Amino acid sequence: MKKLALSAALFMLLAALLSLSVSAYDEVQLVGTNAPPAIDGKLDKCYMKIHDFYSPDVKQWYDANDTGHKGAGEAWGTWDKDNFYCFFKIAEKTYTPKNKKAEAPGADYSSMYLAILATLPKDNLPEDPNYVMQCCFNRSVDNTLEWKYTGSVPEQYRDNSSAYAIYKECPFKFECINEGGYTYYECAMPWNQIDRTGKIQFVEGHKWFFNYIITWCDETGAFPILQYGQGLMNDVYDMGANMTLVAPPVAAVTTTAAAAGSPASAQTFDITAIAAFAAVVSLAGCAVSKKRR
Repeated sequence: MKKLALSAALFMLLAALLSLSVSAYDEVQLVGTNAPPAIDGKLDKCYMKIHDFYSPDVKQWYDANDTGHKGAGEAWGTWDKDNFYCFFKIAEKTYTPKNKKAEAPGADYSSMYLAILATLPKDNLPEDPNYVMQCCFNRSVDNTLEWKYTGSVPEQYRDNSSAYAIYKECPFKFECINEGGYTYYECAMPWNQIDRTGKIQFVEGHKWFFNYIITWCDETGAFPILQYGQGLMNDVYDMGANMTLVAPPVAAVTTTAAAAGSPASAQTFDITAIAAFAAVVSLAGCAVSKKRR
């Protein structure tokens, strides 16, 4: 019996180790917000940090384009019923785009790409072609915000800043600014641009998938690509983050006696009065008890 129990224990331990090795993704509990951020390239309080670049798990970073892991910065996110909000900060002293007004941005100069799946991948691929959102955006050399859809987005949904055949204006809000040696990218991506079937409910507990790349100018004038996952370059979602939507924190409710006339102060008074009355009754009971003795 002891040998059987030991064998069972070893089997369970091996199964646990295998399950850990199979899980190849970062797990992120993305906390929502009741106060959406202003899309202005500045970090709002509602954001939570997703990670610093190249951490917490370097295995999630496809490093064929930045083998020295020189990219430095942060990724942040939050969500509400309408949008996924993301914010990125990357060290880049010389922001260097090459596209002009009405020219879609590219990956061989300063730019930002997102790759998002509406659900978790199956066999490292999107569950449905309409559950894919891939886009690129930046600020052009003549100071205009430019964008495009790309990659695995179904052809009929692609468009960019140079051809508005589908969208009269960009269907998502974004900003890109460079100051103080950093480039800041911020985006509000509507859930209906991530799921084009209308079937997915982006609510607490829903799981989906997140990749991105940032092309930036280093001190040599080269353009390394900081790549979280490889969904954008290779259409394989075997690295990156499984994202779980978590409800926004509940705002703390405080009550003070200074709120004269408010239900809370009245309730506080009622409780105090009841407590005082109970104390009087208790003392009276003690007096009666002593008298009987």
